[in-house]
Amino acid sequence: MVLPPKFHPLEAAALALLFCAGLAAPFVKQRFFGDADTSNMENRMLAPPPFLPGGFRSQVNFFPGRFDAWYGDHFGFRAALLQTGAVIKVEGFGVSDNAIVGKEGWLYLKMDPPLYKQSLDRDALAAWKAYLEQRRQWLAARGVKYLFVVPPDKETIYPEFLPSGAGSPPAELPIDQLVRYLKETHSSVDVLSLREAEISARTAETHILYYKQDTHWNFLGAFYGSREIINHLAPEIPALQAMPRSAYGLSVVKDDKRDIADSAGLPDFATASGPFLRPIVPEAGDPPQLPVPKDADYPVTISNPTHSNLPRAVMLCDSFSRPLAPYFERSFSQVAYFWPLEMKGNVERQMRDAVIEEKPAVFIEERIQRFIPVVPRNNVLFDEHGNAGEGLP
Repeated sequence: MVLPPKFHPLEAAALALLFCAGLAAPFVKQRFFGDADTSNMENRMLAPPPFLPGGFRSQVNFFPGRFDAWYGDHFGFRAALLQTGAVIKVEGFGVSDNAIVGKEGWLYLKMDPPLYKQSLDRDALAAWKAYLEQRRQWLAARGVKYLFVVPPDKETIYPEFLPSGAGSPPAELPIDQLVRYLKETHSSVDVLSLREAEISARTAETHILYYKQDTHWNFLGAFYGSREIINHLAPEIPALQAMPRSAYGLSVVKDDKRDIADSAGLPDFATASGPFLRPIVPEAGDPPQLPVPKDADYPVTISNPTHSNLPRAVMLCDSFSRPLAPYFERSFSQVAYFWPLEMKGNVERQMRDAVIEEKPAVFIEERIQRFIPVVPRNNVLFDEHGNAGEGLP
């Protein structure tokens, strides 16, 4: 018995054409229209084009694998598919490979060791003390104040938005261990943790102090951090004066910071809004935007010629220092920013030269709270002879 065909020949031909078109569409998109770069989303370098110099045997052995790696990283619609998968996982299941998905749209950075599991043993604390004391002594011999500043991670300021089961901040974080150890061993190093200042600022402001989809504090949180730093230094450097909160107006704008959302693969339309501070009475020469741009070639020196009578500063920083710059500009006559991750060459030698040539009143070293468990090497920056070391931690 011959059964009738399930599809009309025209229907079968149409399905075959659709199937072939579906297979060809990614290649056509990649070949003729390009696709979005997903390297930021995946936090890795994508595979390069499979160029293989050499003879036929080399190409036969290596070309297929390298072509497969390249095409797998660049086929058409890849970015859209990755984003769709990320949205389904985050919005539908509350999980992500690269982020901790919190409540009410908050994202937190996944860390290793996991959240709240970091700690410092006695050897690590002793190494930290030696590192800090070496810096303090070298700078003090040249009349420069040394301040080690630690901004808090947002999970210690906004733990209530963590997912259920994430736990709570322990009574003593690594930075607290370090501060306690320095006191117990009678160290004179000045360490300033900004966590309590940011917690207090929460009660003074109705707007959040950190970006919901980024690891960093926003310009409002950075204001309170800068004010705490200036007020902490003022007893020893009386010329310093922090600007009051009333000097700045607040507006709500779309956040431009979303590093966790990018690493999780979330599209930009999910970006939240957040506060932005702007001087109510601008000073002459005020820049229209943050004076330490994102892609700057460090070191960057920001000068304020209208306040040439104010002290100078040198700052060893990370990305948390960028939004501090507009506020420091009104308290210092000049700040030289050094960021090892975006500098080439001998960073310590350049900082040593800046200290000797610029004669700053203060050297500020800023390191985000989650990096305190990464113990620095003991031979960096300035040794007792004034020689620069060969690398930063």
